[in-house]
Amino acid sequence: MYLGKLTNRMIEIFGAYAGLNATSTGLEKAGVDLTVFQEGEQLRRERTFFSRNPKLREEAIRKHGLNCTVCNFDFATVYGVLGAGYIEMHHLESVSERASKSTSGWSISAEDVRPLCANCHRMVHRRRPPLSLEELSKLIVRAPQVAG
Repeated sequence: MYLGKLTNRMIEIFGAYAGLNATSTGLEKAGVDLTVFQEGEQLRRERTFFSRNPKLREEAIRKHGLNCTVCNFDFATVYGVLGAGYIEMHHLESVSERASKSTSGWSISAEDVRPLCANCHRMVHRRRPPLSLEELSKLIVRAPQVAG
């Protein structure tokens, strides 16, 4: 009865301890609904993050524009006023790599960053070290053009 009130992680731990797995009939017999998941627990954590210079972003937009360097996506074209001026900046040399060499920051120019849409930016960082923009571009599956 009390098992149903535990968080899913605690259920997993209990199951591992008891030699059960998530699809075990033992958990189902205990009244645990395996299709309901725990979300929204408030957690606190300390983390290190890297400061960003908004002037670098402005200069990079002046130099490279607002379209994604890899897929040419333009937020303003798709989202109108909401998307106007929006693009993410990607550091060609990983910030975490640079940070391992210097904890006090470093000099950088608009040549060291490129505009990427949110999707391309996430895909570049799915691997460590990050994919190069050329590697990502080669991976993009282009939709076949429909003759019109």
